[in-house]
Amino acid sequence: MSAIHHSRKPSDHSIKQMASLFSGVKDSIETLIDLEKLEGSSKYEAMFKIRKNIADYREFRNHNDLRFSREHEAILIALDALIETIVETLAKESNPYLI
Repeated sequence: MSAIHHSRKPSDHSIKQMASLFSGVKDSIETLIDLEKLEGSSKYEAMFKIRKNIADYREFRNHNDLRFSREHEAILIALDALIETIVETLAKESNPYLI
């Protein structure tokens, strides 16, 4: 017998937290665009910040079983795909010899 899985409707706090995380991901995208202009420790600090924002977002997504509207869920799926692209770009930036 399989367990029935119920998800919770997001609270106002969860929605605000998600908005903050979206903002962090948005900042990460903007930083990633300018990453090639940075050098040395500034570049590594920027890459660390991007990874932190992505880790925070993923932790929230993985540990909150929330039921979003179909439209919001579509946005989250697209954002997840975008984050994967950012992570791949960072990996190449960290080690340009990886193709």
